[in-house]
Amino acid sequence: MGLKKTGSTFFIMDEGADTGKIISQKEFNITFEDDATSLYNKMIINGRNQIDMIAKHLDDLFSISQNQVGDGNSWRKRSITDGEINFRMNTNIICNLVRAITHPYFGAHFIHNGIEIKVWKVEPYDFNTENDEPGKVLKIIDNDVVVKTADSAIKLIDVKADINFVVNEYIL
Repeated sequence: MGLKKTGSTFFIMDEGADTGKIISQKEFNITFEDDATSLYNKMIINGRNQIDMIAKHLDDLFSISQNQVGDGNSWRKRSITDGEINFRMNTNIICNLVRAITHPYFGAHFIHNGIEIKVWKVEPYDFNTENDEPGKVLKIIDNDVVVKTADSAIKLIDVKADINFVVNEYIL
């Protein structure tokens, strides 16, 4: 979370994890507004552009190699617990978490009064006070709830739960 770029790599499968000969690599930038859905769409476009490039350069297909075992990347599979929001985190970390696992993935969440609240979209909310504990509901703006974080606050814009928040209630 908080990465500034990502990309896609086409490679020949071998016995290792992501260690085969590279056919093509292409990076693209991640903006603060990107979420899992927009990155997924950017990845599709990036991949299609790579396929077009590969078709034009088939002679060079095997010219790029990963020299050592272990040069490839290996990422563990995400689990539901990876998406748990802890309001003691700072605002940017929470925003990045929510953006990283929004649709089409399983979504970020927190537990309130024993009920799981799914969070699909948040935005930073400028709020400065040292007297309020992280997790405290600071205000309700229309249907959006503003919650104190470690360093500021966030506005919960898209949540899935039938629950009535009460100002001054803690949601940790």
